[in-house]
Amino acid sequence: MTALHPRWMTATLSLALMACGGGAAGDAGTDGAAPDSEASVGAPDATPDATPQCDGGCEPGLECCVSDDGRATCVNLGLDPMNCGQCDRRCADGFGDRCELGECACGPFVRGCAGIRRSLCCPPRVDGEPHYCANLEEDGDDCGGCDDQCAVEAADRCAAGRCVCGEGRTACAGTPGDTCCSDTFSDTGCVDLGSNPRHCGGCGVTCRAAERCLDSVCTLGRDACSEACPSGHVCCFGECCPRDRCDMGLCGRDAGMGD
Repeated sequence: MTALHPRWMTATLSLALMACGGGAAGDAGTDGAAPDSEASVGAPDATPDATPQCDGGCEPGLECCVSDDGRATCVNLGLDPMNCGQCDRRCADGFGDRCELGECACGPFVRGCAGIRRSLCCPPRVDGEPHYCANLEEDGDDCGGCDDQCAVEAADRCAAGRCVCGEGRTACAGTPGDTCCSDTFSDTGCVDLGSNPRHCGGCGVTCRAAERCLDSVCTLGRDACSEACPSGHVCCFGECCPRDRCDMGLCGRDAGMGD
């Protein structure tokens, strides 16, 4: 038998492989690129449309939203306070008291509040007044909640939603023995109006150097008065007396005798 030249043996083998569909040539595409393994399993199903569907669709100007009972309902996003501007944006959740042109309006604020503690729509404090935007973190009239007012006897400001006095982290009791006062000599704090010479009987009522605060009254001499002295008076040697008369030694059984 005549032996085949090696070049003809190689060509014959390649033709045989191509006829059987095998080999590198059969695996490659027309451009010689490897097949896409991702495409071979097929693309995943498209994400289902999450937009609610209302039976029969909605009329022009209306939008399909899901109501509290789970039903798809056509609503007017420009006027619906339960779906104001967008589905499920409820004005009552601190944004406003009504819906106008797709915005939750709060009283005179036509664009409404932010719906957060620093900008929350609160109901009127007095009947007949409008709703208003309040800062529950810093507003002393709405400290921590709508219309939660800080009493001046207990606190001088609202901080982080709590009524506080001076540098303290809590409010004073608001009683004569524990009142929040501003002190020109030190920081604001809780004081005892019955004995504090800088706030004797009231915030800012200061006794003179020779006087002491006794039972909420600035007192000169050893003896206390048997009753509370009226405003503008001091206890002058056991007798309530206008300060100028006490200064002239015209009051008290020990007038002019000192201590």
